[in-house]
Amino acid sequence: MPAPPPRSDGAHPPGCVIGLFWVERDRVCLGSPPIDEDPGVFLSPTRLSVGEGVRRQSWSWADLTDVRVLDVPVRSSAARWATRVTGVVAAALNA
Repeated sequence: MPAPPPRSDGAHPPGCVIGLFWVERDRVCLGSPPIDEDPGVFLSPTRLSVGEGVRRQSWSWADLTDVRVLDVPVRSSAARWATRVTGVVAAALNA
């Protein structure tokens, strides 16, 4: 993927969401970009990496046979239903 063109002020956008991926100029993150308590999962053509810096773990694609993701935060059923109801009401009111 080519890098985004520079803006008139010379700065580059920090990143953008494409499907399930957060794409930056020099890396691709699975899901949203990492925060302090979330190490982040990074994809490259040759490796899968978890974390950054000294806490980083990395595997080549050739060495992986499967990947399991544990402890993924999800919204509660009540939150999912509230989102659906809000969407239906907004559509009904043509908002």
